[in-house]
Amino acid sequence: MNAIPEQYIASLRETGPDLLIFQFGINEAASLGAFREFTKDELRIQMREWLGRIKRLLPDTDVLLIGPPERLQTFQGAPAPMKETFDVQQVQREEAERAGFAYFDTYQCLGGAGQMMKMVSSGVAMSDYTHFTMRGGDAAAGLEPRHPAARQVLRGVDPAPRAEGVRQRRQGAVGALPPA
Repeated sequence: MNAIPEQYIASLRETGPDLLIFQFGINEAASLGAFREFTKDELRIQMREWLGRIKRLLPDTDVLLIGPPERLQTFQGAPAPMKETFDVQQVQREEAERAGFAYFDTYQCLGGAGQMMKMVSSGVAMSDYTHFTMRGGDAAAGLEPRHPAARQVLRGVDPAPRAEGVRQRRQGAVGALPPA
């Protein structure tokens, strides 16, 4: 997160986004389990810095942080929940709230414990017990947020004026959007 140069985030100001959506956590959970120096406290520090930078550079932009789904790893020959995923979810939820951003709990929205096994069985997640298939990603994109803050953020965004502004800026450009 913090490896992204500030100039790239600052350049977002030119577009004036109403809403930024960040989804991460699966790789952070794996790092928590693999690297002793990457602790839950270090994750919290990094996330606080990242969210603080976003808030400072884009103070008028709403932010929705999407947490990771269940992730399983092989433990004694059988898939078992990766406990570090729960640590990531907790830190994300707490730091999003601290920053005044919305948090979407993918884990709970998909059904909580045991969801990944069901998703793999039904073909909406891959057999690595981590990643969604294309069909699963499409289904997840249509989920209704259950968290009140996420619903409030999404309800307050009207994409039509922003889309019209983008359309006007692209007139005459190669690949310009067709008239509405």
